[in-house]
Amino acid sequence: MKYELAKKDQELIVTLYGALSERSADALAALDGELTKKQITFDLAGVTRVNTAGEALWARFLAAVGRRADYGFRNCSVDFIEAVNKNPELVKGGRVASFHAPLKCPKCAHAMSVVLDSARLSPRASFGSPPCGKCGRAMEAEVPPAAYFGFLYGD
Repeated sequence: MKYELAKKDQELIVTLYGALSERSADALAALDGELTKKQITFDLAGVTRVNTAGEALWARFLAAVGRRADYGFRNCSVDFIEAVNKNPELVKGGRVASFHAPLKCPKCAHAMSVVLDSARLSPRASFGSPPCGKCGRAMEAEVPPAAYFGFLYGD
């Protein structure tokens, strides 16, 4: 896992890339030492995989960060949200502002994701049906939206 930091006024934006796994321990320890702002936003669009060991490391990291700063999440990847739906501790103490939702074309099987704003959703919302970039047919949700939104509504 790698990360980049960007300061915006009183906020620190932390962009993560790669797998959140047992190999993330050193990167998370280094990152922890660089978190000097009181408001932190984690941009998780680049998280490509989350395994059980990574979940444990991330939960401990957030507990430490939460003792000294407020934090939230944006652009959470499909892989990260799938992990959150199994383990809500991965976003405990923070607000998920936006996240990727998986779509698949029923005709050509092309897959993509759309970014959804959490504040604009209801439990009965859908992912939308944008046209497929390859064949033009309307994309469909790859997973049931109500189940995917579980982390937002405690389901």
